[in-house]
Amino acid sequence: MTTSIKLQIKSVYGNEMIYPACETSKTLANLTRKKTLDGRDLEMIKSLGYTIEWVNAYQMA
Repeated sequence: MTTSIKLQIKSVYGNEMIYPACETSKTLANLTRKKTLDGRDLEMIKSLGYTIEWVNAYQMA
């Protein structure tokens, strides 16, 4: 099991949204039954021992 996940911030209609950017973070987002994550979700993920890596759209390609 990896201990880090990758997340990406995207601006959607002027609102900054946090999207999963790796398979592990997508699985964690599926557990919340949402497509995006919020601050509360991030705190819970950190409490599970994961570290967060932020990526941008240019690093994804």
